[in-house]
Amino acid sequence: MRAVLHILSLRSILMLVLLCGRSAFAGDKMFSWHSHLSHNIGVQVIEWKGQAVYASQAGIVFAQDGTELTKAGGLNGAGISALHHWAQKDVFLVGYDNGNIEIVPSLAVSAVSAAGSFFIEDIKNSGHVAHKKINRFVCADGGKCFAAADFGIVEIDVDKGEIRDNFTIHPAGAALAVRDLVQMGGRWVAATEMGIFWCEADNPQWYYGAWRQTQAGKGFVSLAANRDTLWALSRDGILLKTNTLHSFDTLQS
Repeated sequence: MRAVLHILSLRSILMLVLLCGRSAFAGDKMFSWHSHLSHNIGVQVIEWKGQAVYASQAGIVFAQDGTELTKAGGLNGAGISALHHWAQKDVFLVGYDNGNIEIVPSLAVSAVSAAGSFFIEDIKNSGHVAHKKINRFVCADGGKCFAAADFGIVEIDVDKGEIRDNFTIHPAGAALAVRDLVQMGGRWVAATEMGIFWCEADNPQWYYGAWRQTQAGKGFVSLAANRDTLWALSRDGILLKTNTLHSFDTLQS
């Protein structure tokens, strides 16, 4: 009996070794075991130089060659909540649940190093807001870069690695979670827990009085836009479309 159990044990160990070896040396490195980190909590996927780059809370994975950036190598933080690549500056912007923002030059990716990166902790260290999560980045061709956050909108100076300004768009000037931010023609449009807000893109002051509210009462989580059309997805799964920002058509409910 002991001999039989011994043989079964050896077979189990051998099978495990073979399976591990097959996974570790598979051609698709995205599924290799070298990092021992779980990427099963997905956050966002973007395109960079023809390949998919996806962020999980554990780190960033480059699908083509399996390169990973994590706190153990290449990043300064953990708990990722947003990812963006700004082609104009050729940098990655990484947002975190705790409000931290990291700016990573693409040259640092191949080296899997945080060298040359900016790690901005101003929001995390601020005692003025309770909810600090970074939800989305958007960068304009004119050189401005913004983060939609759980308390409002933040303007980032990518060259200096610092917060340039922050704005609340709540009608009363209170904190308001902004889930997404896009440009639609000559306007900026924000998805919030109170509805959709917009302001003119050439307005030099983004104080709350400059923003106009539409679709009040619905919590919106995601936006997509081109020059003259906006699509908005609400928290309860309702998809809306508009060309005017004044009237919306329901595409899916």
